[in-house]
Amino acid sequence: MREITSFKEAHTAHASRADAEKQIKTAIATYKEFFDQLAIPYIITRRPNWDKFPGSEYSIAFDTLMPDGKAMQIATCHLLGESFARTFDIKYEDDEGALKFVNQTCYGISERCVAAVISLHGDDHGLVLPTEVAPIQVVIVPIVFSSKGKSEEVEKACSDVYEGLKEAGIRAFLDDSEERPGAKYYRWEMKGIPLRIEIGPRDVSSNKCVFVRRTDFQRMQVPLSEVVPEVNRAVKEIQELIHEHAKETFFANIYMCKGAVEDKEGEEELRRKAERGIISLFLCEDERCGEELEQRIGVSVLGVAVNENEEEGKCIICSRKARRVYVARAY
Repeated sequence: MREITSFKEAHTAHASRADAEKQIKTAIATYKEFFDQLAIPYIITRRPNWDKFPGSEYSIAFDTLMPDGKAMQIATCHLLGESFARTFDIKYEDDEGALKFVNQTCYGISERCVAAVISLHGDDHGLVLPTEVAPIQVVIVPIVFSSKGKSEEVEKACSDVYEGLKEAGIRAFLDDSEERPGAKYYRWEMKGIPLRIEIGPRDVSSNKCVFVRRTDFQRMQVPLSEVVPEVNRAVKEIQELIHEHAKETFFANIYMCKGAVEDKEGEEELRRKAERGIISLFLCEDERCGEELEQRIGVSVLGVAVNENEEEGKCIICSRKARRVYVARAY
C-alpha cells in the first residue's frame, strides 16, 4: 500500500493560535490512542522546517518502522495559523464586532495504518489482528469426526458458547459450515482471528473446550462454565502480547548516535544502521546540513521528537549547536 487512495482528514478553525494549538494536542492524543489500539508502535516528531506542510507553521508526524527497515508516515497534524485564512479571506466576527482572520489546523490519517497492521503483526500463516480492532475476536469451531455428520450435543454446546459470548459483547462467530475442521483452522488463521474455540464430543463429555491463540497457537483447556470470563481475559492478553512484541521489535531498531562521525568507517556504520531502522543523532536546523546528511547516508530527516527530553549536542555535519533528531530511510 505505497499509494494512498483514501484519507480521514479534519480541518478546524479557531479564534486564536492558542486554541488552534490546543486542537493539535487533542489530535495527537486521539492518534496515540488509535495507534495503541492497532498495536502499532510509533515515534512522534516535529518535521524540519524544510519538510513541513506548505503554508503551515509547523507539522507533527507519526512514523512507524516497517519490516524492510523503512519508516512509514502514518499520521500528520499541521498548525496552519492564519496563512490560508489570509489567502482565502476566512474571517470570523469577534465579541466586539470586529472581523479577524481565523487560525486553522488540519490533521489526518490514511490507509497506510491498515498496511502497518498487516505488515507489522502478520506472519507466515496470514494476518494477526489485535483484539481491540478485529471484526471477529473469537471463532467457534465444532469438531465432529463422525460418519453420521453433526452431533447434537456438540452443536448445542457451540451454540450456547456463542450466545454467551454475544451477550457479553464479544464479537464471536460460530463456523458451523460443512468444511473439515482443518480447513476451518487454516481459513481463520489466515484471516487473523485472535482466538479459536474448539468443541468436540470429548470436550462436551468433560464439560470443557479448547482455546487456541492466534499469536502463538498455544492451546488451553477451559471449563465450558468459565468461557466468557476466560475469553475476556484472553483477548486482553492477546492484545498486550501483540503490542509488546511490536514495540520490542520497533525499539530494538532505534539506534543512538552519540557524537560526530569523523571517518568513512563511522559513516558506513551509520549507513548500515539506517538499512535496519531509525537513528537518533544531533543535527542543527540548517537545511544544508540536513541535505548533506541525507545524501551521505541515504536517509530522510524525520525531525525532533515531541514530548521527549531535549538533549543538546554538536551537529553531526557542521559541529554547531544542535538537538537530537530522528532520521531513517523512508517511503
